Amino acid sequence: KVWTKIKYWSFAINDPSVQIYVKGVKTYSDQYADISDRVWVPWKVYKGNTVVDSGSIITSDISVGEGFVNYTYIDNVKPGKYNVKFLNHIY
Repeated sequence: KVWTKIKYWSFAINDPSVQIYVKGVKTYSDQYADISDRVWVPWKVYKGNTVVDSGSIITSDISVGEGFVNYTYIDNVKPGKYNVKFLNHIY
């Protein structure tokens, strides 16, 4: 089990794709604190109540207390209003 705190995120439109950018810190691991391992930041993008895409942003190996910055792209996004939800994270 790993916990992270998301300090900042953005959802940037770069027609026809969207970039989801996230910055955070690894706050807990049920492994030893000094062991480095990847952090998975799962997300879902909604248009209304419909999930239009989902996935995970995967960091490089980090230990508890170390920060991360990473991003992913969603292709072929149509104009409209969207909501992003990060799963299993502290904001």
